[in-house]
Amino acid sequence: MIKRVLQSKISVNRNLNCLTQTNNKNFLTSLFSIIMLCGILLIFSMVMGCTNEKTGDSDKDGFSDGFEKNVSHTDPLVSNDRYFLISYWREDNEKNPFTDKYLPPGRQIPAIREFLINKGEIPSKNIMYLQKPSFSEFQTAIHDISKKADGNDIVFILLNTDTYSTYKKTSDFTEDLISSELTFSDRRVSPSEIRNAVDEIHAGVVIISLDICTPGLFFDSLKGPGKIIITSVDKNQYTLNAESNTFLFEAMGNSPEYKSPSYNTLGKSPDSNGNSYISILEAFNIDKSKMANIKDSHNNYQSCNALISDPSEIAGKTYLVEYKLPTGYSV
Repeated sequence: MIKRVLQSKISVNRNLNCLTQTNNKNFLTSLFSIIMLCGILLIFSMVMGCTNEKTGDSDKDGFSDGFEKNVSHTDPLVSNDRYFLISYWREDNEKNPFTDKYLPPGRQIPAIREFLINKGEIPSKNIMYLQKPSFSEFQTAIHDISKKADGNDIVFILLNTDTYSTYKKTSDFTEDLISSELTFSDRRVSPSEIRNAVDEIHAGVVIISLDICTPGLFFDSLKGPGKIIITSVDKNQYTLNAESNTFLFEAMGNSPEYKSPSYNTLGKSPDSNGNSYISILEAFNIDKSKMANIKDSHNNYQSCNALISDPSEIAGKTYLVEYKLPTGYSV
């Protein structure tokens, strides 16, 4: 009897040992599977983090973390907000009565606004849109931006209006610009007044596109550290086809429905460094090439020579929008 009990105990112990060994094997197998799964998930997340960083925008400024790390080289944890002031003189659908063609900016500036919102993903509240404003309205808009923009932000001001200018004739075919004023709905405004207004803004980068007939004196007055000034023509040139705004934004990826009579195709990509995104400098280089195909209305009808002032050398690393150009995009 005792012998049977001992044999029974031994049998039970053997079964328990076998069960324990089996459980240990199952546990180790499960643990190994979990570790392998975690490793696979970690590797997958790292790969996705490198290839699809656009999904993250830690500082909520509209630039993805991947773009800030790899393209603009800004801090993805510090917000770089963008503010736009678009001030222009023409009616949206104003036509030349002699040619029945839309005048600059015609439909172009509304198309730029749509591009900024739809492709640039700029909040509409950050785009101020003034049509035939008074100078006091312009000053108020500048003041509103100055209260929001800080040293990490980008401000873009587009001035498209008529100018009142006087020249001194230097030869049968050339004239020197003596004075120039911008036309607002209430009065004419001097370069120094525009400078005083704009200087209220203390953003990291202030970009001013002078898409006006005679920008020379305004160009000299406005340029300075932290500013990028862009003109349609050279200091003593004059053109009725000031279309820098069209060419700049077209280079960034905007292709407006309306093409002006002076529109010309270069047939090349604006992306000179091959990163698929267009900096202000790359956009200006396209603008300059296209303006060269438009003739100056003074000084022996020379090719228009668009200018840029960039004393802080920031145009090549400043991006207004994170819009990846489609493959094969050319202008």
